[in-house]
Parts: sequence; C-alpha cells; structure tokens
Amino acid sequence: MDTNLEFKASASNKMITVILSKTFYEKGAIFQSAYRFTDRCHIDIKPSEGDTVTVFFTLKEDYFGDAEHLINDFRNEVIDQQLRLDLEKRYGRLRELIYEHAFSPISNLDERINDGR
Repeated sequence: MDTNLEFKASASNKMITVILSKTFYEKGAIFQSAYRFTDRCHIDIKPSEGDTVTVFFTLKEDYFGDAEHLINDFRNEVIDQQLRLDLEKRYGRLRELIYEHAFSPISNLDERINDGR
C-alpha cells in the first residue's frame, strides 16, 4: 500500500472503506467528520499500516445505493474539519481576544448611549 496517499476509498455492497493519511488529516478532523455520518452509517476507525488510518462505514439500510455520494461527502467533510482545526491553531487566540474585548465591561456605557456614540 502507498503510505503517501492522501485519500483512498473503496466500496462493496454495504461496506465502504476509506484510508486517510495521518500526514494530511489529524485524529480530531477524522473523528469529527465520521461523527457527521453516524445517521447514515455505522463507523469504525482503526490505525492501519504506515502513516494511515482506515475508516470503515457500514451503510444503514436506507443508504445502500448511495455509497459513491457518501464517499464524496466524507472527502469534503474531512477536508473541512481539518481546515477548521488548522484555522483554530493559527487564529484561535486572536478570536478569543476579540471575543473578550467585545464583551468586556464598559465603564461609561450610559454616557456613550446618551451621546449617541
């Protein structure tokens, strides 16, 4: 198996197997993405050979014919969740500071309201 792959998927009947590279996707992104599919699948996540993790989807009865669509949705979701984690690492503290400032007490609030500022 190529351990440098970013994403590899296969489907047979009710089972979908997706192999993800840990180089591209963190554990949190994989679990958050998988959780969003629990309404359509039963999911098992296991480490696999090399620097990969395998996500096993067993389709629930109502979704048997929808394997390709599900794989594509999962691909988009795992990218989205990884991007969210990356942005939080990069800008999370800035977001916290803006939030703290926005909700900090204003000592002259009454004066500012009456002045129209």
